[in-house]
Amino acid sequence: GFPTSILTGYQSLPEKLARIAKKNGVQIELETKLIHIDQKENEEYQLVFQMRNGHTKTVYARNIISTMTPPALLNLWDSSPHLQILASRDNLDQFWSNPLTKLFFAYRSPWWRELGLHDGSSTTTLPLRSCFYFGTESEAYEGEKDNNNALLLASYQGAFPLFWKTSAEKTGLTHEENDYRPDDEAIWFGQYFLKKLHGIDEIPAPYAAAFFNWNRPPHFGGYFFWKVGVKPEEWYDVHCRLGDKSKIYIVGSDYSTKQGWVEGALETCDKLLFRYFQINTDDKMILE
Repeated sequence: GFPTSILTGYQSLPEKLARIAKKNGVQIELETKLIHIDQKENEEYQLVFQMRNGHTKTVYARNIISTMTPPALLNLWDSSPHLQILASRDNLDQFWSNPLTKLFFAYRSPWWRELGLHDGSSTTTLPLRSCFYFGTESEAYEGEKDNNNALLLASYQGAFPLFWKTSAEKTGLTHEENDYRPDDEAIWFGQYFLKKLHGIDEIPAPYAAAFFNWNRPPHFGGYFFWKVGVKPEEWYDVHCRLGDKSKIYIVGSDYSTKQGWVEGALETCDKLLFRYFQINTDDKMILE
């Protein structure tokens, strides 16, 4: 099973789930885009994917469980007449999309500890909005001894997306070519605002930086909130299956009462598996 604390980083969770899935015969295709769904005469669903190389691939399935964000699901609805028969666009368009960007800096030492900041976060009205302090490599689980490199989440924000987008996304790299690397301008602004936030004149230059903008495809937002007047549990009871008799289902934290949290994703999965697949998720499962 899984440890109560993920000492090797949160990425370990999906990686282990992927290994378990593959062991049980599941095929995993990364960096693909579902662009069309149709239903054939034998009631199988036809799914058309756009692959990383630009080619398309057609897959057939008896059941479809989608974890797409609400805007991504609406884009698929626009290109799939079969989905338009199952549900109206207005009924699916019940979410507000909230922007989010993150800017990470890696330093040769955790300079913030000289200011008495060991962990936690700081919040500001500057475009950084929030920054989070992490430990050193030597302090990490099975980390490299005497390695003092440290990570800072320099900016975690949803209030200034256009500012960071214009200063960070100038490298000309495509999404597939690792455009997590921010432009020098974003690094300069990040350093400048960090000095202002902490009230100091100098901080060391980062030896590495990374930037991500969740507002771009395929997410179209960092997190999602229900529109005013929607009753989440009632909405999901009706729309967790698209149409009364289809075998197309949706799950994810975006459609839960705990939007933006892993618990919300598990909540919708539990409901779906029990209601339509008669799987009692309270039963203990062997995950090895």
